[in-house]
Amino acid sequence: MAGQLFLACIFLLAFQFGYQLTNTISDKEKYLDKNFDEFTWLTAHNSHINWLDNGVIELASNQNMSIDQQLESGVRGFMFDIDFSKCSDFESFFGTCKCQGVCLCHGKCSDTLKDGFSVKRLDYALKKIVKFLKNNPDQIVTIFFENYLNDTKSLQRVFKRVKYFNSLVFDPYSSKWDVLNKGWPKIRQMVDADNRILIFDDEKRASRAGQKPGFIRSRDFLLQNHYIWMNDYVKVNISDFEPYKSLFNTSSPSIEISRCFSLDKIENRPNWGLNSTLKMDEREHRGQLVNSKKLFLLHHYYGVVAKRIYIDPITVKLMNTKELIAERLKKQCNPALNGKKPNYLALDFINQNTFKNVIAPFNQN
Repeated sequence: MAGQLFLACIFLLAFQFGYQLTNTISDKEKYLDKNFDEFTWLTAHNSHINWLDNGVIELASNQNMSIDQQLESGVRGFMFDIDFSKCSDFESFFGTCKCQGVCLCHGKCSDTLKDGFSVKRLDYALKKIVKFLKNNPDQIVTIFFENYLNDTKSLQRVFKRVKYFNSLVFDPYSSKWDVLNKGWPKIRQMVDADNRILIFDDEKRASRAGQKPGFIRSRDFLLQNHYIWMNDYVKVNISDFEPYKSLFNTSSPSIEISRCFSLDKIENRPNWGLNSTLKMDEREHRGQLVNSKKLFLLHHYYGVVAKRIYIDPITVKLMNTKELIAERLKKQCNPALNGKKPNYLALDFINQNTFKNVIAPFNQN
């Protein structure tokens, strides 16, 4: 009897384990068979501005987790400010130079050093991303450069210096992928080809950066709202958001969020905003995807104008909620974009629960 009971328990455990394994494999297969543009990817705004990587507590940090911790917590988009930094003779002599070459800064490196922020070489972050991808062969990472370099040669030297980096880069312009004509590939195709790093470049200074191998001109494949909140606010009443009412003393709390107007609004290019709908079946020029096929990057954080984000934990906690994001999309972004969901959701102060609570609902189907 005891032997039969033991065998029954073993059979039950094996059945449960097999069921869980099948579910896991099934979920992975569904993931691999989706097109890249069907997902919403958790993205860290200024992911390098955190005290764990920099070793100092900064007044204007954007993240509380290190790049390694962000990767392990589901972050798959990384926003880096990069510039060329050169050490002075004084710094070199006394050994106080923080970074020389292509560096991770906060805006321009000259401003970063002036403001006392710590800086690191770009290699530091790229090596961490490559290591993660090598250990997780079915994952894909996107890098967004706020690029203050005068040319791309120094950046390409960094790519070459970081082992395996160039071989992992996905080039949508290449004949192999030809995203302009074929559309976005399936995750499985990118994984099988081991092309699992996308690099979007905003071309702040580097002329024609998007035409260099590996770089993606943001405006060719990306729609994005403006990242600075400026003075274009809309009041959102959060009194119906039960979990957060206790955080406020007033009976009808509200928070100011920016209208979801295009990053191109101030650049004299086709714009979408509160009172205009982007024509989704059109393209700005021949070298771009039609708007409906572009990836949508939603910047969802306070800009530098609203410094209170750095000292107001209540606002931070409220910002990164599916309720407020859904409210903003419904009232501000979706009408202009015909209901297009974000492919990248860029946030400040991501934690271990952000993916589960905020990103997973976008990817449920």
